[in-house]
Amino acid sequence: LNRLTNGPGSGDLTRTGDRPGMNRVLYQLSYAAIDPASFGIAEISFVIISLSFQFVKTFIRIFTKNIGNTHPEVNGVKYWKYPALFCTGGLGYMGIELLWRGWTHGAMFAAGGTCFLLLGKLKDQPPWLKALAGAGIITTVELATGLLLNRHFRIWDYRNAPVNFLGQICLPYSLLWMPLGLAGAECYRFLDKKMMHT
Repeated sequence: LNRLTNGPGSGDLTRTGDRPGMNRVLYQLSYAAIDPASFGIAEISFVIISLSFQFVKTFIRIFTKNIGNTHPEVNGVKYWKYPALFCTGGLGYMGIELLWRGWTHGAMFAAGGTCFLLLGKLKDQPPWLKALAGAGIITTVELATGLLLNRHFRIWDYRNAPVNFLGQICLPYSLLWMPLGLAGAECYRFLDKKMMHT
């Protein structure tokens, strides 16, 4: 990849042999491969979150172009929007975890996607209810995920946190889920509106 893109290891550091139309993303990736330390957690998290929104945007463009948007429910929007929203929630939550603690786990993709779809059920509720119910949804999904996949506490560990239950959920994080639940419900409402009216 590095050599194909005239990257830093290609011997062409001045890029005199650069070809028109060369993929600049690949060129940047070649630098990341040579010097990964220069790409911090914040940059990686930003890329993951941006990709999740780009994923939805691409789906919207493809389906509205090839199928139309006169009758979105008939034209198949309902069949693809939930997988797209699930992936958005999963990738978004993984990005948040990378920013918060510097690493994430594949199980968080499934947990984040599930939470995002459930938070979408609150899209028409008042903000205070979105925050409270959202925290309850995220805490419940966290407990279910923990009991299934985190019994050895390799993904997270709340055993030393105050007011915890089986080391899988705890009061401080449940309170933290309130603004996250509100933000998730609002994000879902925005994306759902874009999908149905683009």
